[in-house]
Amino acid sequence: MKKVSASVAITAALSAVALVGTAPTAHASPAHSPGAICGPGSVVDKHALGSPRDADAAIIYLIYDARTGRNCVTVIRQNPNPRKEVHMHVQVRVSGGSWVQKDGQHASYMGPVMVPAAGKCVQWGGGSNRLSWMSGFGHCG
Repeated sequence: MKKVSASVAITAALSAVALVGTAPTAHASPAHSPGAICGPGSVVDKHALGSPRDADAAIIYLIYDARTGRNCVTVIRQNPNPRKEVHMHVQVRVSGGSWVQKDGQHASYMGPVMVPAAGKCVQWGGGSNRLSWMSGFGHCG
């Protein structure tokens, strides 16, 4: 009887170790990648907000689709917590144009915001909770 109990205990312990090894990570999933959010195009620039260990840390991405001339901006948190939404914002504008922006409470990302900008300069930025950043005009193409 003791052999069976020991065997059951070992099996239970190994199962618990296997479950711990498969726990989800805190990083954004591939569904929350710049390409998945903005669609076709290439990341032409990005700006990190905070240090990677900061709860509000995020990366703002500027994506350009050469086929359509469209610029897209999104902010993706580096340490998303599905149970804790934070205020996030994202914005972009073409030189001489108005801001296109979104803001609200979100757990993992904000955006996309898009502008047609072939042959024009753009200004872009965003934020995650207490951290924010704004570019100057650039990426003129």
